[in-house]
Amino acid sequence: MRRAVSALLTVLLLFLLPGLAAHAQTQPEEYRERLRTSGAERLAEALPHEDRERLKSLGVDEVDFDSLFQISPRRVFDLFSEVIRREYVSPLRAFLAAVTVLLLLAAAQAFAGGKALGQTVTQLGCVILALMLTVPMSGCIVRMASAVLAQSRMMLALIPVLAVVITVSGNPTLALSYNTLTFAMAQGTVQLVQNTVCPLIRIMVSLSLVSALSDSLGLGKMIDFFKKTGIFLMSLAATVFVTMLVLKGSLASSADTVAVRGVRFLIGRAIPVVGSAVSDAYLSLIGSLQLVKNTAAVFAVVSVLVIALPVVTEGLLWSFAVNLLAAAAELFGLSQSAGLLKNLSGGLTLLNVTLVLTSVVMVLSIGLVLLIRGGAS
Repeated sequence: MRRAVSALLTVLLLFLLPGLAAHAQTQPEEYRERLRTSGAERLAEALPHEDRERLKSLGVDEVDFDSLFQISPRRVFDLFSEVIRREYVSPLRAFLAAVTVLLLLAAAQAFAGGKALGQTVTQLGCVILALMLTVPMSGCIVRMASAVLAQSRMMLALIPVLAVVITVSGNPTLALSYNTLTFAMAQGTVQLVQNTVCPLIRIMVSLSLVSALSDSLGLGKMIDFFKKTGIFLMSLAATVFVTMLVLKGSLASSADTVAVRGVRFLIGRAIPVVGSAVSDAYLSLIGSLQLVKNTAAVFAVVSVLVIALPVVTEGLLWSFAVNLLAAAAELFGLSQSAGLLKNLSGGLTLLNVTLVLTSVVMVLSIGLVLLIRGGAS
């Protein structure tokens, strides 16, 4: 009975071998079919319209290996230049207006007849500076929260795609581990930014204004404490998540490797003559799925960076402008205005660190999946 079954399987596989041999010729069609059935082609739908346009400027019209492979440094530089041209207008306008106020404030203090009048002029100047800077800066805070939300949506769209592809590739344990941790990271990051970091930045801006109006309160150390607290929370969350993903991913990959090698051994031993050919075809299938996984993952990495690029650029420009204004205020002898500007710079630093850390964690979470080889390796 066993010989009859083996003979039947041998005959069937001999008919299938020409199809297996033609795998290399039909790979593009099979690759596109697997890309479509895995849901990877719909990843771009999770992006906002503006970010999709930025991807098109890089030459990435769709989730495809060829378009991602054709990204050139020239296109990246052109995109970065375009972002700078769009984002520098608001910080530059605020910087020029604030410099004018500082010059007028320095002149008014020079001609002030008494200490009380000089203090009044100083406080009035601080209020004007705060209004001129905090109103446009508040829009930057809102855009930062929106960018983190858009990155989270991209990760949530990527999770089922990678889970399916990794599972079919022979790594079900890794897929389950990655699915759980990444979903928790995507949701936790949004909650942490919206409910902790953004309120901390608003508190820092408010305390900066109060500190500028009254030196006796000594709120500078409290503002610095809030900044360090926000950076510590983001760093701690990033460290915990990446550590758990590395440890659980390594263990899951080892377990899946043992399982896949067991399947290959059973195929080679149970099916005579062509068992090794079936095992090689199985590895070829896993290889094509690895290409689908890598394509989807690289697209997600590029998308996360494209989402963060405008907001990080705007935050850095604002930080540079405010620090330059603080130096100018110290040069003019306006200590209270300089303190206000330095405290505002601390809020901008927390904003930039938050978005950079969020982007780095998301890129690392995708990159680790790319680095952890499948069970067929």
